[in-house]
Amino acid sequence: MMKTTIGVVAILAFCFVWHAYATANCTATGPGRYVEPNDNTCKNYTLCVYITANNTYLAYNYVCPTTSLFNPNLARCTSNYTCTTNAG
Repeated sequence: MMKTTIGVVAILAFCFVWHAYATANCTATGPGRYVEPNDNTCKNYTLCVYITANNTYLAYNYVCPTTSLFNPNLARCTSNYTCTTNAG
């Protein structure tokens, strides 16, 4: 029983840290997909989901597949977007 409790606590802690990492302020932006401003690879984005049951947002971090980049104009991963950030 103790090992199960520790495992559940560890999973919950990981989920909290994962959600806290998202840089998009979903309350300010609303639902949708938003670029991670500190990402020099142009592959990372945050998905903001509105939860009507408790009037809150959940933020999920995603990474585009290897052959694509996150296009903030289309709010999705595409293969024809040119990353314009400065690496490093």
